[in-house]
Amino acid sequence: MVDEKGRLLGLINIIDLAVVLGLLLVVTFGIRKFFFVNPGYQPEAKTVQVLLLVEGVRQPTVDAIFVGDRVREKNSNDYFGTITAVEVEAATEMVASSEGKLVEAQVPGRYNLFLTLESPAEVTEEYIKISGQQVRIGLTPTIRTQIYQVETVVFALEVLD
Repeated sequence: MVDEKGRLLGLINIIDLAVVLGLLLVVTFGIRKFFFVNPGYQPEAKTVQVLLLVEGVRQPTVDAIFVGDRVREKNSNDYFGTITAVEVEAATEMVASSEGKLVEAQVPGRYNLFLTLESPAEVTEEYIKISGQQVRIGLTPTIRTQIYQVETVVFALEVLD
């Protein structure tokens, strides 16, 4: 099999053969890794219900936001979702009382909004993506329409289908 010059069947050196086989293994692994994606990680198109909190806005902003508004994400300008519900409550903050205790007090002329949106999303076991960005509770997307733009906090997420 191996002759006196270290060639296998008199054709190729064993070390050269090992190098070629190693390169073929690396190339095969690379092709498999980058061109054949694990089907378990394919995102599914689903509808997600997102609850957003908008804090401390003035009355004109409250008056501008309506159910049915189609909002976009500020940075990508991609469709973020459609508002399905709007809840308004007086904004509050913690202030020191005359006795030195912290108490919750209303902020005059300021409101907190809870916006419920239905959004198309890519859903996997690892993430939910809306407008090409991963969305998680606590993140702060900025949404806008032609009329208004507000900074929000993701308060809740629920996959509907």
